[in-house]
Amino acid sequence: MKHGRILAIVAILPALLLLTCGQPESTASTKAVLEHHLQSVGAGNLDEVMADYAADAVLYTPSGPLSGTTAIRGFFAALPEILPPGFWENFKMVRQDVEGEIAYIVWSSPPAAPLGTDTFIIRNGRIVTQTFAAYMVPTSSD
Repeated sequence: MKHGRILAIVAILPALLLLTCGQPESTASTKAVLEHHLQSVGAGNLDEVMADYAADAVLYTPSGPLSGTTAIRGFFAALPEILPPGFWENFKMVRQDVEGEIAYIVWSSPPAAPLGTDTFIIRNGRIVTQTFAAYMVPTSSD
């Protein structure tokens, strides 16, 4: 009888491994990565921002996709020169939704950016895909 139970457990083990290993990211884990990412971006801590991305991550922007951490790092490194004065002081999170491995945020930073949105796919504790779009009010120098 003992051998029958052991065989049954051994027979079930591969199915259990498939079920648990292939599970999508938990909502709590996705929230944790998103919170770290938002804090790091707001603080301007480029190394911590980049720690959130998988090596082969892709960031989709209105100017086209940026593939890999070198290209994504360049995007974030350029932000301080691109964003208008007062951007971070006026930044407001409008909505934040997280379900499984997907995170979606809507934000604003009036008057420069009345609407912005990002979507993240987070797997194994890293951002693998992000989309970004924002309506930026043209300035007199644009």
